[in-house]
Amino acid sequence: MAPSEDRPRSAARLRRKVVALLLSVAVGCFLAELFARARYGTPLPERLPIGRVEANSLRGWQMVPDENHYTYEHLVEVNSLGLRGPEIAENKSPGERRILALGDSMIYGQGVGQGSTLPAHLERELNESEELANQTRWTVINGGHRAYATNQELGLLRELGSQLAPDIVILFWYDNDFEEYDLAETFAELKRTGPRTFDVGDTLEGWTLVEWRIKQVLRRSALVMIAHDRLRDGLEKPKDEQFYEEGFATLGLRLDEFVEMCAAIEARPALAVIPVASTLVADNKASQRATRVKELAASKEIEVIDLHGGLQSLVEELGSLPTLPYDGHYQGLANLRMARILSHSIASD
Repeated sequence: MAPSEDRPRSAARLRRKVVALLLSVAVGCFLAELFARARYGTPLPERLPIGRVEANSLRGWQMVPDENHYTYEHLVEVNSLGLRGPEIAENKSPGERRILALGDSMIYGQGVGQGSTLPAHLERELNESEELANQTRWTVINGGHRAYATNQELGLLRELGSQLAPDIVILFWYDNDFEEYDLAETFAELKRTGPRTFDVGDTLEGWTLVEWRIKQVLRRSALVMIAHDRLRDGLEKPKDEQFYEEGFATLGLRLDEFVEMCAAIEARPALAVIPVASTLVADNKASQRATRVKELAASKEIEVIDLHGGLQSLVEELGSLPTLPYDGHYQGLANLRMARILSHSIASD
């Protein structure tokens, strides 16, 4: 056979091999995607608009008042005070008692609907409690903001405490609260630029919006999300012991402020540590830090409400962590379990 006649056949065989290889890769990726979704869950889609923040002199930033947004597919209603949830009456009604829940995205309710946030669950549990039936009506105010640390939560208490007039203030602490923003710098920057979309640190328009949409397409893949999380965890530099020692010293001062501010508005101070999910299956350094935080709060005569045991039993019942896929925030079921623990503690006092 002439060489010129053999070349087309060789090219055809090569094309068939390439097509077969591509099909094999596609099928392999498809099966791997199915396995990842079955093992780790399906990535949650995000809807627009997403939250915007504006300058706040005491806290660095706050959610833009009266501007609703979405957390994944759940609507977040923001009231005129810039807090998640319904409007709060200026004056208490007869028999009403109020709880102000201070915290970060765990209290704000990242990834869950309004009725599934920890404060919303707590309000229902208290009002349906047999121990408290017909005695009073409870209002639980959601003071949670994404990425807030203790200094910002105390800034919110300083700014709105007298106006909200809570009977109890619960400071919800999480392990990343040691990392505090420079509030003056953040305030000055937001004052200069005006409101920004929280997730991108800029206005969500033009090329920034295009980039966001591209990322949303990519993040629909479980494989992409797993690779992203592994890369992020691998690149993250662990904090050294000095960082945490300085953090505990600062936290001690913050808790002193907390007690003083609660006394000024005649509110009962309480602290609850939101457990890092990994500590529910094994003790680690995060659980050791949580224990130390609870001991520090108790030494300041702050009521400490332990949530760890209740969540640990929930994990045993479910056989898995009650967290959102590729996110780490707790699902509504975990928020309900924590709310029940809090309700029982409040009712017993």
